[in-house]
Amino acid sequence: NNGMFSILAAKANPKAVVYAFDILPEAIKLINKNILTNDVANIVFSQLLGISDHANNIIMPTSNKGSSIPTSYSTTYNFKKGIKIKLITLDKLSELFNLKEMSNILIKIDVEGTEDNIFKSGVEFLLTKKPIILCEILNRSNSKFINKLLNKLSFKFYLIKNNGLEEKKEIKPDKFYRDWLFVHKDYEIEKLLNI
Repeated sequence: NNGMFSILAAKANPKAVVYAFDILPEAIKLINKNILTNDVANIVFSQLLGISDHANNIIMPTSNKGSSIPTSYSTTYNFKKGIKIKLITLDKLSELFNLKEMSNILIKIDVEGTEDNIFKSGVEFLLTKKPIILCEILNRSNSKFINKLLNKLSFKFYLIKNNGLEEKKEIKPDKFYRDWLFVHKDYEIEKLLNI
């Protein structure tokens, strides 16, 4: 919720265009602060926006009373009071941000168990752009659906562990590790990682 991965992507590749999305106003404030602090405002663009399997609005709190930003809110939450946050599909996002014209796309997904909604709303994008996907998979994630869909779209699955990547035949929540790398079979993982 602080834009760390967006900033790292920008620093690693100053020619990149990086978009950061979040559904929490407080998170966007922090992301924007970090964008400015790290002098990447020319290539990192933040947006108060949610990606889901439907176009709609949800209401999220405008501020947080606690000492930290809540990190477990997802697009399934809808508060009585707060600010309206627009939800769009991944395919619509691709259209709005002209991702169809881009190549070498990396997307990071950390949406607290609603990853399946993003994947099912972006089949056309996933098929045509074949992005590299860094994704958190939790116990509550619909990993069976994600596994079936990404298998059908010819993606390989790598669990990210302390000592590197471990290729897996299927996506299953892990007891110790939550982050996965999904790579289309057209790509050679060694070349992607410069190994």
